[in-house]
Amino acid sequence: MLVKITENVHMAFEALFSNKMRSMLTMLGITIGVSSVILLMSVGQAVEKFILGEFSSFGSNLIIVFGKASNDVADQFTVDEADMFTPLTEEDYANMRNPFNVPDAQVVAAAVAVTAPIEVDDEEYTPQIAGITESYIEAYNFTIGLGQQITDEHNESAARVAVIGQDVVRDAFDGAYPLGETIRIDGVNFEVIGVWDEIQSSLDPEINNIVILPMETVQRRLIRERTIDGGYPITAIYVKATGEGTVNDVVEQVRATMRDSHDLATDEKDDFVVFSQNQLLDTLGTITSLLTVFLAVIAGISLLVGGIGIMNIMLVTVTERTREIGIRKAIGAHKADILTQFLIESVTMSIVGGAIGTVIAISLSILASELVPNLDVQVRASSIVIAVVISAAIGTFFGAYPASRAASLHPIDALRYE
Repeated sequence: MLVKITENVHMAFEALFSNKMRSMLTMLGITIGVSSVILLMSVGQAVEKFILGEFSSFGSNLIIVFGKASNDVADQFTVDEADMFTPLTEEDYANMRNPFNVPDAQVVAAAVAVTAPIEVDDEEYTPQIAGITESYIEAYNFTIGLGQQITDEHNESAARVAVIGQDVVRDAFDGAYPLGETIRIDGVNFEVIGVWDEIQSSLDPEINNIVILPMETVQRRLIRERTIDGGYPITAIYVKATGEGTVNDVVEQVRATMRDSHDLATDEKDDFVVFSQNQLLDTLGTITSLLTVFLAVIAGISLLVGGIGIMNIMLVTVTERTREIGIRKAIGAHKADILTQFLIESVTMSIVGGAIGTVIAISLSILASELVPNLDVQVRASSIVIAVVISAAIGTFFGAYPASRAASLHPIDALRYE
Protein backbone atom coordinates (compact mmCIF):
# COMPACT_ATOMS: atom_id res chain seq x y z
CA MET A 1 0.00 0.00 0.00
CA LEU A 2 2.82 2.38 0.94
CA VAL A 3 4.59 1.60 -2.34
CA LYS A 4 1.42 2.38 -4.31
CA ILE A 5 0.93 5.69 -2.50
CA THR A 6 4.58 6.63 -3.08
CA GLU A 7 4.31 5.81 -6.78
CA ASN A 8 1.09 7.81 -7.09
CA VAL A 9 2.64 10.83 -5.34
CA HIS A 10 5.62 10.60 -7.71
CA MET A 11 3.26 10.47 -10.70
CA ALA A 12 1.30 13.42 -9.27
CA PHE A 13 4.45 15.58 -9.14
CA GLU A 14 5.37 14.50 -12.67
CA ALA A 15 1.92 15.62 -13.84
CA LEU A 16 2.32 18.96 -12.03
CA PHE A 17 5.75 19.64 -13.53
CA SER A 18 4.69 18.57 -17.01
CA ASN A 19 2.19 21.49 -17.06
CA LYS A 20 3.90 24.03 -14.81
CA MET A 21 1.93 27.12 -15.77
CA ARG A 22 -1.43 25.37 -15.54
CA SER A 23 -0.50 23.82 -12.20
CA MET A 24 0.65 27.19 -10.80
CA LEU A 25 -2.56 28.92 -11.87
CA THR A 26 -4.64 26.09 -10.43
CA MET A 27 -2.83 26.23 -7.08
CA LEU A 28 -3.09 30.04 -6.99
CA GLY A 29 -6.65 29.94 -5.69
CA ILE A 30 -5.68 27.62 -2.83
CA THR A 31 -2.54 29.68 -2.12
CA ILE A 32 -4.48 32.93 -1.87
CA GLY A 33 -7.23 31.32 0.19
CA VAL A 34 -4.90 29.68 2.71
CA SER A 35 -2.70 32.77 3.10
CA SER A 36 -5.79 34.97 3.55
CA VAL A 37 -7.34 32.70 6.18
CA ILE A 38 -4.12 32.36 8.20
CA LEU A 39 -3.23 36.05 7.94
CA LEU A 40 -6.69 37.33 8.87
CA MET A 41 -6.94 34.89 11.77
CA SER A 42 -3.52 36.01 13.01
CA VAL A 43 -4.39 39.69 12.67
CA GLY A 44 -7.73 39.13 14.40
CA GLN A 45 -6.03 37.36 17.28
CA ALA A 46 -3.44 40.16 17.52
CA VAL A 47 -6.18 42.82 17.61
CA GLU A 48 -8.05 40.83 20.28
CA LYS A 49 -4.88 40.54 22.37
CA PHE A 50 -4.14 44.25 21.95
CA ILE A 51 -7.64 45.45 22.94
CA LEU A 52 -7.88 43.12 25.94
CA GLY A 53 -4.38 44.13 27.01
CA GLU A 54 -5.30 47.83 26.88
CA PHE A 55 -8.30 47.33 29.16
CA SER A 56 -6.53 44.81 31.39
CA SER A 57 -3.85 47.42 32.16
CA PHE A 58 -6.41 49.12 34.39
CA GLY A 59 -7.12 45.88 36.22
CA SER A 60 -9.77 43.28 35.54
CA ASN A 61 -10.91 43.37 39.18
CA LEU A 62 -12.14 46.98 39.08
CA ILE A 63 -15.85 47.74 39.57
CA ILE A 64 -17.31 51.18 38.83
CA VAL A 65 -20.67 52.46 40.11
CA PHE A 66 -22.52 55.29 38.33
CA GLY A 67 -25.88 56.88 38.86
CA LYS A 68 -28.70 55.66 36.65
CA ALA A 69 -28.27 56.67 33.01
CA SER A 70 -31.02 58.59 31.25
CA ASN A 71 -33.76 56.32 29.90
CA ASP A 72 -34.36 58.64 26.96
CA VAL A 73 -31.87 57.73 24.24
CA ALA A 74 -32.25 61.18 22.71
CA ASP A 75 -31.04 62.73 25.97
CA GLN A 76 -27.71 60.94 25.55
CA PHE A 77 -26.97 63.21 22.58
CA THR A 78 -28.38 66.48 23.91
CA VAL A 79 -27.39 66.70 27.59
CA ASP A 80 -23.93 67.55 28.84
CA GLU A 81 -21.67 64.64 29.76
CA ALA A 82 -21.78 65.68 33.43
CA ASP A 83 -25.62 65.47 33.38
CA MET A 84 -25.87 62.17 31.55
CA PHE A 85 -25.83 60.20 34.82
CA THR A 86 -27.71 60.97 38.00
CA PRO A 87 -24.99 61.69 40.60
CA LEU A 88 -24.33 59.41 43.55
CA THR A 89 -24.32 60.74 47.11
CA GLU A 90 -21.77 60.95 49.90
CA GLU A 91 -23.94 58.51 51.82
CA ASP A 92 -23.52 55.98 48.99
CA TYR A 93 -19.74 56.38 49.25
CA ALA A 94 -19.78 56.02 53.03
CA ASN A 95 -21.88 52.86 52.86
CA MET A 96 -19.58 51.40 50.23
CA ARG A 97 -16.52 52.01 52.41
CA ASN A 98 -18.10 50.08 55.28
CA PRO A 99 -16.22 46.71 55.33
CA PHE A 100 -19.34 45.00 56.69
CA ASN A 101 -21.25 45.94 53.52
CA VAL A 102 -18.53 45.07 50.97
CA PRO A 103 -16.14 42.68 52.77
CA ASP A 104 -14.34 41.56 49.61
CA ALA A 105 -13.36 45.10 48.56
CA GLN A 106 -9.65 45.90 48.64
CA VAL A 107 -10.00 49.58 47.74
CA VAL A 108 -12.99 51.94 47.61
CA ALA A 109 -12.50 55.32 45.94
CA ALA A 110 -14.63 58.15 44.61
CA ALA A 111 -14.34 60.84 41.93
CA VAL A 112 -16.20 63.95 40.83
CA ALA A 113 -15.98 65.11 37.22
CA VAL A 114 -15.78 68.82 36.43
CA THR A 115 -16.43 70.55 33.11
CA ALA A 116 -14.41 73.76 32.97
CA PRO A 117 -11.35 75.19 31.22
CA ILE A 118 -8.09 75.88 33.02
CA GLU A 119 -6.10 79.09 32.72
CA VAL A 120 -2.30 79.30 32.67
CA ASP A 121 -0.77 82.73 32.03
CA ASP A 122 -4.10 84.01 30.67
CA GLU A 123 -4.26 81.16 28.15
CA GLU A 124 -7.18 78.71 28.29
CA TYR A 125 -6.91 74.91 27.92
CA THR A 126 -9.59 72.21 28.13
CA PRO A 127 -8.24 69.07 29.81
CA GLN A 128 -10.29 66.54 31.73
CA ILE A 129 -10.75 67.64 35.34
CA ALA A 130 -11.64 65.35 38.24
CA GLY A 131 -11.65 65.52 42.00
CA ILE A 132 -10.52 62.27 43.60
CA THR A 133 -9.86 60.57 46.90
CA GLU A 134 -6.38 59.23 47.68
CA SER A 135 -7.50 55.63 47.15
CA TYR A 136 -8.36 56.42 43.50
CA ILE A 137 -4.67 56.23 42.62
CA GLU A 138 -4.43 52.75 44.12
CA ALA A 139 -7.58 51.61 42.33
CA TYR A 140 -6.17 52.56 38.93
CA ASN A 141 -2.49 51.80 39.63
CA PHE A 142 -1.39 55.25 38.44
CA THR A 143 2.12 56.32 39.42
CA ILE A 144 3.59 59.75 40.10
CA GLY A 145 6.52 60.83 37.95
CA LEU A 146 7.27 64.15 39.62
CA GLY A 147 6.26 65.66 42.96
CA GLN A 148 3.52 64.03 45.05
CA GLN A 149 0.06 62.54 44.77
CA ILE A 150 -3.26 63.79 46.10
CA THR A 151 -3.54 62.55 49.72
CA ASP A 152 -6.23 62.29 52.38
CA GLU A 153 -4.67 65.32 54.11
CA HIS A 154 -5.27 67.39 50.97
CA ASN A 155 -8.92 66.29 51.01
CA GLU A 156 -9.41 66.93 54.72
CA SER A 157 -8.10 70.49 54.39
CA ALA A 158 -9.71 71.08 50.97
CA ALA A 159 -6.27 72.09 49.72
CA ARG A 160 -6.06 73.97 46.43
CA VAL A 161 -3.50 71.66 44.83
CA ALA A 162 -3.39 69.79 41.53
CA VAL A 163 -1.65 66.84 39.89
CA ILE A 164 -1.48 67.08 36.12
CA GLY A 165 -0.91 64.71 33.19
CA GLN A 166 1.97 64.79 30.74
CA ASP A 167 -0.13 66.39 27.97
CA VAL A 168 -1.01 69.31 30.25
CA VAL A 169 2.71 69.79 30.95
CA ARG A 170 3.42 69.91 27.22
CA ASP A 171 0.44 72.09 26.22
CA ALA A 172 0.02 74.50 29.14
CA PHE A 173 3.62 74.75 30.33
CA ASP A 174 5.47 74.09 27.05
CA GLY A 175 7.26 71.19 28.70
CA ALA A 176 8.78 73.44 31.40
CA TYR A 177 9.13 72.42 35.06
CA PRO A 178 5.55 72.78 36.38
CA LEU A 179 5.87 72.15 40.13
CA GLY A 180 4.92 75.20 42.15
CA GLU A 181 3.21 76.84 39.17
CA THR A 182 -0.39 78.02 39.37
CA ILE A 183 -3.39 77.05 37.28
CA ARG A 184 -6.78 78.73 37.55
CA ILE A 185 -10.07 76.84 37.34
CA ASP A 186 -13.35 78.77 37.48
CA GLY A 187 -11.63 81.66 39.25
CA VAL A 188 -9.89 79.44 41.85
CA ASN A 189 -6.09 79.14 41.91
CA PHE A 190 -4.48 75.72 42.33
CA GLU A 191 -0.81 74.93 42.88
CA VAL A 192 0.70 72.13 40.81
CA ILE A 193 2.26 69.64 43.24
CA GLY A 194 2.73 66.60 41.00
CA VAL A 195 2.89 65.16 37.50
CA TRP A 196 1.70 61.68 36.62
CA ASP A 197 3.85 59.31 34.61
CA GLU A 198 2.90 58.93 30.96
CA ILE A 199 -0.05 56.54 30.71
CA GLN A 200 0.10 54.26 27.66
CA SER A 201 -3.35 53.78 26.18
CA SER A 202 -4.18 53.73 22.47
CA LEU A 203 -7.90 53.51 23.28
CA ASP A 204 -8.05 56.85 25.13
CA PRO A 205 -5.77 59.44 23.52
CA GLU A 206 -6.88 62.05 26.09
CA ILE A 207 -5.94 60.02 29.15
CA ASN A 208 -2.79 62.09 29.74
CA ASN A 209 -4.65 65.38 29.20
CA ILE A 210 -6.00 65.49 32.75
CA VAL A 211 -5.95 67.62 35.89
CA ILE A 212 -6.56 65.87 39.22
CA LEU A 213 -7.71 67.78 42.32
CA PRO A 214 -8.75 66.75 45.86
CA MET A 215 -12.42 65.74 45.76
CA GLU A 216 -13.30 67.82 48.82
CA THR A 217 -11.83 70.92 47.17
CA VAL A 218 -13.83 70.33 44.01
CA GLN A 219 -17.05 69.81 45.96
CA ARG A 220 -16.63 72.94 48.08
CA ARG A 221 -15.15 75.37 45.55
CA LEU A 222 -16.11 74.25 42.04
CA ILE A 223 -19.46 72.47 42.40
CA ARG A 224 -22.51 74.48 43.42
CA GLU A 225 -25.09 71.72 43.09
CA ARG A 226 -26.26 69.60 46.00
CA THR A 227 -27.99 66.24 46.17
CA ILE A 228 -31.47 65.78 47.61
CA ASP A 229 -30.05 65.01 51.07
CA GLY A 230 -28.07 68.27 51.05
CA GLY A 231 -24.69 66.63 50.42
CA TYR A 232 -22.27 67.00 47.56
CA PRO A 233 -22.68 64.90 44.39
CA ILE A 234 -20.25 62.15 43.43
CA THR A 235 -19.83 61.16 39.79
CA ALA A 236 -18.57 57.60 40.31
CA ILE A 237 -17.46 55.18 43.01
CA TYR A 238 -14.60 52.76 42.26
CA VAL A 239 -14.31 49.43 44.04
CA LYS A 240 -11.29 47.18 43.56
CA ALA A 241 -11.89 43.53 44.45
CA THR A 242 -9.28 41.53 46.34
CA GLY A 243 -8.77 39.38 43.25
CA GLU A 244 -10.31 38.31 39.94
CA GLY A 245 -12.01 35.41 41.68
CA THR A 246 -14.01 37.71 43.95
CA VAL A 247 -15.19 40.19 41.30
CA ASN A 248 -18.67 38.65 40.95
CA ASP A 249 -19.08 38.53 44.74
CA VAL A 250 -18.08 42.20 45.03
CA VAL A 251 -20.53 43.16 42.28
CA GLU A 252 -23.36 41.52 44.21
CA GLN A 253 -22.22 43.11 47.50
CA VAL A 254 -22.05 46.53 45.85
CA ARG A 255 -25.50 46.10 44.29
CA ALA A 256 -27.03 45.01 47.61
CA THR A 257 -25.39 47.96 49.43
CA MET A 258 -26.61 50.47 46.84
CA ARG A 259 -30.16 49.11 46.87
CA ASP A 260 -30.21 49.31 50.65
CA SER A 261 -28.76 52.84 50.57
CA HIS A 262 -31.46 53.96 48.13
CA ASP A 263 -34.27 52.15 50.01
CA LEU A 264 -35.34 50.20 46.94
CA ALA A 265 -38.11 47.66 47.29
CA THR A 266 -37.68 44.12 45.98
CA ASP A 267 -39.77 44.81 42.86
CA GLU A 268 -38.05 48.12 42.07
CA LYS A 269 -35.33 48.34 39.45
CA ASP A 270 -31.82 49.59 40.22
CA ASP A 271 -31.46 53.38 39.98
CA PHE A 272 -27.70 52.99 39.50
CA VAL A 273 -25.30 51.15 37.20
CA VAL A 274 -22.67 48.64 38.37
CA PHE A 275 -20.01 48.14 35.74
CA SER A 276 -17.04 45.76 36.03
CA GLN A 277 -13.91 45.62 33.90
CA ASN A 278 -14.22 41.83 33.99
CA GLN A 279 -17.59 41.99 32.24
CA LEU A 280 -16.17 44.37 29.67
CA LEU A 281 -13.20 42.09 28.98
CA ASP A 282 -15.52 39.10 28.52
CA THR A 283 -17.74 41.06 26.13
CA LEU A 284 -14.80 42.39 24.15
CA GLY A 285 -13.28 38.89 23.99
CA THR A 286 -16.52 37.49 22.56
CA ILE A 287 -16.85 40.30 20.01
CA THR A 288 -13.26 40.10 18.78
CA SER A 289 -13.41 36.30 18.58
CA LEU A 290 -16.56 36.47 16.46
CA LEU A 291 -14.92 39.11 14.29
CA THR A 292 -11.89 36.87 13.76
CA VAL A 293 -14.11 33.94 12.78
CA PHE A 294 -16.11 36.19 10.45
CA LEU A 295 -12.94 37.38 8.70
CA ALA A 296 -11.73 33.80 8.36
CA VAL A 297 -15.05 32.74 6.83
CA ILE A 298 -14.89 35.62 4.32
CA ALA A 299 -11.34 34.63 3.37
CA GLY A 300 -12.47 31.01 3.16
CA ILE A 301 -14.62 31.87 0.14
CA SER A 302 -11.42 32.09 -1.90
CA LEU A 303 -10.64 28.53 -0.79
CA LEU A 304 -13.97 27.44 -2.24
CA VAL A 305 -13.09 29.15 -5.51
CA GLY A 306 -9.68 27.47 -5.46
CA GLY A 307 -11.31 24.08 -4.89
CA ILE A 308 -13.60 24.59 -7.88
CA GLY A 309 -10.51 25.46 -9.93
CA ILE A 310 -8.88 22.16 -8.92
CA MET A 311 -12.01 20.21 -9.88
CA ASN A 312 -12.12 21.94 -13.25
CA ILE A 313 -8.47 21.20 -14.04
CA MET A 314 -8.74 17.60 -12.84
CA LEU A 315 -11.72 17.05 -15.16
CA VAL A 316 -9.64 18.42 -18.03
CA THR A 317 -6.75 16.17 -16.97
CA VAL A 318 -8.98 13.10 -16.95
CA THR A 319 -10.17 13.94 -20.46
CA GLU A 320 -6.60 14.46 -21.68
CA ARG A 321 -5.40 11.20 -20.13
CA THR A 322 -8.33 9.00 -21.11
CA ARG A 323 -6.14 6.80 -23.33
CA GLU A 324 -3.57 6.45 -20.51
CA ILE A 325 -6.36 5.32 -18.19
CA GLY A 326 -7.49 2.73 -20.76
CA ILE A 327 -3.94 1.33 -21.13
CA ARG A 328 -3.47 1.09 -17.35
CA LYS A 329 -6.76 -0.76 -16.98
CA ALA A 330 -5.94 -3.06 -19.88
CA ILE A 331 -2.69 -4.18 -18.23
CA GLY A 332 -4.43 -4.92 -14.91
CA ALA A 333 -4.94 -1.66 -12.99
CA HIS A 334 -7.99 -1.82 -10.74
CA LYS A 335 -10.65 0.85 -10.36
CA ALA A 336 -9.25 1.67 -6.89
CA ASP A 337 -5.77 2.24 -8.40
CA ILE A 338 -7.07 4.80 -10.90
CA LEU A 339 -9.22 6.47 -8.22
CA THR A 340 -6.24 6.71 -5.84
CA GLN A 341 -3.93 8.06 -8.54
CA PHE A 342 -6.12 11.02 -9.50
CA LEU A 343 -7.22 11.68 -5.90
CA ILE A 344 -3.60 11.88 -4.78
CA GLU A 345 -2.83 14.24 -7.67
CA SER A 346 -5.66 16.51 -6.55
CA VAL A 347 -4.64 16.41 -2.87
CA THR A 348 -0.96 16.98 -3.75
CA MET A 349 -1.85 20.04 -5.81
CA SER A 350 -3.98 21.40 -2.96
CA ILE A 351 -1.40 20.75 -0.22
CA VAL A 352 1.44 22.31 -2.23
CA GLY A 353 -0.73 25.38 -2.82
CA GLY A 354 -1.57 25.48 0.89
CA ALA A 355 2.11 25.20 1.85
CA ILE A 356 3.01 28.14 -0.37
CA GLY A 357 0.10 30.10 1.09
CA THR A 358 1.33 29.35 4.64
CA VAL A 359 4.81 30.68 3.81
CA ILE A 360 3.28 33.84 2.33
CA ALA A 361 1.06 34.32 5.42
CA ILE A 362 4.03 33.97 7.80
CA SER A 363 6.02 36.50 5.76
CA LEU A 364 3.15 38.99 5.69
CA SER A 365 2.54 38.57 9.44
CA ILE A 366 6.17 39.45 10.15
CA LEU A 367 5.82 42.49 7.88
CA ALA A 368 2.59 43.56 9.62
CA SER A 369 4.29 43.39 13.04
CA GLU A 370 7.10 45.59 11.73
CA LEU A 371 4.73 48.14 10.22
CA VAL A 372 2.38 48.23 13.24
CA PRO A 373 4.51 47.71 16.37
CA ASN A 374 1.47 47.74 18.69
CA LEU A 375 0.15 44.60 17.03
CA ASP A 376 1.96 41.36 17.78
CA VAL A 377 0.88 39.40 14.70
CA GLN A 378 1.97 35.80 15.08
CA VAL A 379 1.01 32.75 13.05
CA ARG A 380 0.12 30.08 15.54
CA ALA A 381 0.91 26.42 14.99
CA SER A 382 -2.81 25.67 15.24
CA SER A 383 -3.48 27.98 12.27
CA ILE A 384 -0.90 26.11 10.17
CA VAL A 385 -2.38 22.73 11.11
CA ILE A 386 -5.86 24.00 10.24
CA ALA A 387 -4.56 25.28 6.88
CA VAL A 388 -2.98 21.92 6.03
CA VAL A 389 -6.10 20.00 7.02
CA ILE A 390 -8.34 22.35 5.04
CA SER A 391 -6.06 22.09 1.99
CA ALA A 392 -6.11 18.29 2.12
CA ALA A 393 -9.88 18.30 2.64
CA ILE A 394 -10.41 20.60 -0.36
CA GLY A 395 -8.17 18.45 -2.54
CA THR A 396 -10.06 15.32 -1.48
CA PHE A 397 -13.54 16.82 -1.81
CA PHE A 398 -13.08 18.56 -5.15
CA GLY A 399 -10.88 15.83 -6.57
CA ALA A 400 -13.26 13.02 -5.67
CA TYR A 401 -15.61 13.51 -8.62
CA PRO A 402 -12.91 13.73 -11.34
CA ALA A 403 -11.11 10.74 -9.79
CA SER A 404 -14.33 8.74 -9.67
CA ARG A 405 -15.06 9.64 -13.27
CA ALA A 406 -11.58 8.50 -14.32
CA ALA A 407 -11.94 5.21 -12.41
CA SER A 408 -15.35 4.53 -13.97
CA LEU A 409 -14.11 4.68 -17.57
CA HIS A 410 -14.50 1.42 -19.47
CA PRO A 411 -11.08 0.27 -20.77
CA ILE A 412 -12.38 -0.42 -24.31
CA ASP A 413 -13.99 3.04 -24.56
CA ALA A 414 -10.86 4.62 -23.09
CA LEU A 415 -8.57 2.94 -25.59
CA ARG A 416 -10.76 4.01 -28.51
CA TYR A 417 -10.67 7.66 -27.32
CA GLU A 418 -8.74 10.00 -29.61
